[in-house]
Formats: sequence, structure tokens, C-alpha cells
Amino acid sequence: MNIEKINEKYCLHDCVINKIGIKDSALILYADKGIYEFDVNIGTHKIRENCDILIKIDNLNEKESYEHISIYLFKKNVRKDISFKKFCEMIKKDNFKIYLDFYSSFAQGLLLKGYCNKYEIELLITEVNDIQFIFTK
Repeated sequence: MNIEKINEKYCLHDCVINKIGIKDSALILYADKGIYEFDVNIGTHKIRENCDILIKIDNLNEKESYEHISIYLFKKNVRKDISFKKFCEMIKKDNFKIYLDFYSSFAQGLLLKGYCNKYEIELLITEVNDIQFIFTK
């Protein structure tokens, strides 16, 4: 799905990411509790459970993920860059709870803002080629 069409059909606001990883040049966000999908029949969003979000980026690999993925942790108004590996460890301990999702068709990127434990997190992903939403149930 093209990045500019995402918010017409899906919304990650108030969704929980319980696992994250990189496989086959894709960043994968696992949302077992689901994401919001727009239902044209009722004209509103409804939760759809067990979603894997595949964010495809050319030549993405975990070792050089910093080229396309920036993660900022905020603690007492101080911003700190953290590694992808550290963010994965944080999510294993305490899920990433998203409260805002922004999409840029010009930059082909998305910004997810949320909380992991007591820390505010900004996850910025750039040079996105495609996004797929796979519902496993």
C-alpha cells in the first residue's frame, strides 16, 4: 500500500506494538491486539486484531538500520538517540503504545509517537517503498 493511502484505511492511534524486527528488507511491527481499520459500512474505524505491519525499505538490515530508522527516547525533556537493538529490548519488556501516527508522502516516511514503559518514544522511518498490513487471524 502506498504511504499516502494508509490513513484512509488504517490508523495506529492507541495501538500497541508488542514486538518489532527486521526481515527481508522489511521492518515488521507486530500488533497482536490489533490496529484500527476503516469500515465503509458503518463509516468509522473498528479494531482488527493480530496485525503484522510490513514496512518495506530497499536494502534494510539490522546492522545498518540507522540509515532509515531513527529512534528517540525522551526523559525529563532530554532527547536521546537509541539503537534499534535497544528499542527491540525495550519492547520485549514493555510494549510500545502509540498515541500519534504521521505519514509523509513527500518524504516517503512515517513518524510514530508513543510510550514504552515511562519513556516517550519517537520512531521515525524514512524511504519507505511499501507498507503491507497482514492479519493473521
